[in-house]
Amino acid sequence: MRVTNWEKWQSYRSDRGTPPWIKVHRNLHSNSEWAEMTDSEKGQLLSIWLLAADKSGSFPDDSTLIQKMCMMDNAPDLNRFKELGFIEEGGCQGDVKAASTEGQDDVPEESRVDQSRVEGQTRFDTFWSMYPNKIKKKPAKSAFLNLTNTDQQALLDHLPLRVADSGFQQYTPHPTTFINQRRWEDENWQRVNNTPTRDLTDREVLKLAQKAKLSTAGKSRSELLDKIGYQR
Repeated sequence: MRVTNWEKWQSYRSDRGTPPWIKVHRNLHSNSEWAEMTDSEKGQLLSIWLLAADKSGSFPDDSTLIQKMCMMDNAPDLNRFKELGFIEEGGCQGDVKAASTEGQDDVPEESRVDQSRVEGQTRFDTFWSMYPNKIKKKPAKSAFLNLTNTDQQALLDHLPLRVADSGFQQYTPHPTTFINQRRWEDENWQRVNNTPTRDLTDREVLKLAQKAKLSTAGKSRSELLDKIGYQR
């Protein structure tokens, strides 16, 4: 037996081997045959798809064997799935292994890219919510997303300290300028009693404050360093 139109619905990069995932398309919700099935039958069919993934859409024509391999409570009605057009005659009749752990273990490249974009968008939303001078959001977003993930996080780690500084609030640069000129890396942007404190990174300042059980909300870098009692 084999899944109908397997190659159409389960296409993926052939140079990476058999993937550990299958695709379930949203248009199933508008499929009348899918709607006819009970919840139990839908679950059984999905389990059969998972089983068939290791043999390019083929699975054994034996409902009892499928029940055991897929750990189902009841044996599936293969004739029912055949009548609805989800499976058809053909394919391998021999033994089929359970889902393989070999092959394409990594997340598809497209998924990694999409995930990175989502994370970058989330970090930008955080930046925009904190930044006082909300002007020209589109170029600011473009500049932010051009940063590496590491730089984006470093900027966010630094920003609460900078925003809390009264001088920065009074003379806040355009967000695009702040990003493109990498202002979060400015040396000696603040001094405590005229003593440079830039040898501590912003993340280190936050960690010291947390270790001292100090509230960091609304506190500038200089205020935190004063409370910590830091001396260079």
